[in-house]
Order: sequence, then structure tokens, then C-alpha cells
Amino acid sequence: MGEVKVTEIDVGTVHPVLIEPFRTRFWVEDEEVIDCEITYNAAHRGIERIIEGLPIKKAHMITEKVCGLCSHAHLWNSLRVTEKAMGLEVPERANYIRVLVMELDRVHSHLFFLAHGCETLGHETFTYRAFSLREPVMRILQELTGNRVHYSAPVLGGVRPRCDPSEETRKKIV
Repeated sequence: MGEVKVTEIDVGTVHPVLIEPFRTRFWVEDEEVIDCEITYNAAHRGIERIIEGLPIKKAHMITEKVCGLCSHAHLWNSLRVTEKAMGLEVPERANYIRVLVMELDRVHSHLFFLAHGCETLGHETFTYRAFSLREPVMRILQELTGNRVHYSAPVLGGVRPRCDPSEETRKKIV
């Protein structure tokens, strides 16, 4: 038997298809990935400095715009900190809606990341499959919040009225 050659493929932060500071290294033997290393870093955007001294509502609008893919997470965490500091209690129903939007946001985000990774590696079929799995989640988010991106679902102390689904909307979503 001949010598086995292991190739290292580095998809790093300088790779043009990567949108965040993220690096993946693959070790490949023939066509088989035998090892993988994933490194995450941080992208400092200076949001804290930007929102310093702004009215609370405007600060929350800006925190939601930190990222289009995970906008709900940034807004919700910003609201949670403010609500805790102000001693506000969020109604249970509003909290359920916030969690539902957060989980749907997480699912769509993971499917987007999967599709992007598959595209980077040249697997068009898996890319299209991941996007086709993501689309129903995006439609549910649009039905629930009125938007496909930047849902603006939670507000200080609760959720926007449009995010409290009627019986008809709940049946449509299910």
C-alpha cells in the first residue's frame, strides 16, 4: 500500500465567503474529512459606546440592528438587562412569545450557517436543502412578528401587539 497523504484545508478569516471572524481547518485524507478545528473570535463593533447616553427605546432599536441574522437575541438581551435594572416584570404570555421567537430565530440561524458552510465547501445540493428547511421557519417568523428580518417582537415590559397571535394565526402557524 502507498503512503497516505493528509491535506490541511484552511478556511480562515481572510477567506472572502466568511462574514464573521471565524476559522475552520479541515484535515482530509482522499475525500474523507478525518479531523476538524473550529475557532471563533469576536468582532468588536463598539455598540456600547454608540448607545451610551441615548434614550432607552433608541438604544434598543440600535442593539437589534447589530446583526440581521440574530437580531432577536441582541434585542432580547438588551431588554432583559434594562427590565432587570428597572425592576419590570414581563407577563408570562409575553415571555412565552419572546422564547418562541428566540427559538425560531435560533433554528433559522443554524440552518443559515449550515447552508453557508455547505456553499463554502461547494456542496450546492446541501446548501439548497438547508435553505429549503429554513424557509418555513422564516415564514412562521413573518406570520408571528410581521417581519422576516429584524422582527422587533419584544419591547420594554412585553411584546408588540402584532406579535400576540390570534387564534387564526396560531392555527395557520401550526
